[in-house]
Amino acid sequence: LLSSGYDNHTSGYDNHTSGYDNHTSGYDNHTSGYDNHTSGYDNHTSGYDNHTSGYDNHTSGYDNHTSGYDNHTSGYDNHTSGYDNHTYQCHCGCNRCI
Repeated sequence: LLSSGYDNHTSGYDNHTSGYDNHTSGYDNHTSGYDNHTSGYDNHTSGYDNHTSGYDNHTSGYDNHTSGYDNHTSGYDNHTSGYDNHTYQCHCGCNRCI
């Protein structure tokens, strides 16, 4: 069920300068254990992210990052002005069944 509406993308550019992200070979070692997020709030200018008490369980293991580069060439992502049009889609609603 998609309600009608628009996502408005204004014209502009995302500028990616040329360069490299250098990932050296090696390992990120995640030992078994827990990340303990206590109940609380991150207050972002009027609003809250509520992290309830709990755990993120990271099992023992490795993330292997081989030597290399991510090459970001100079350029632009061009977002032209326009809309994404989400039309109504109803199932046995909106006066008819589809």
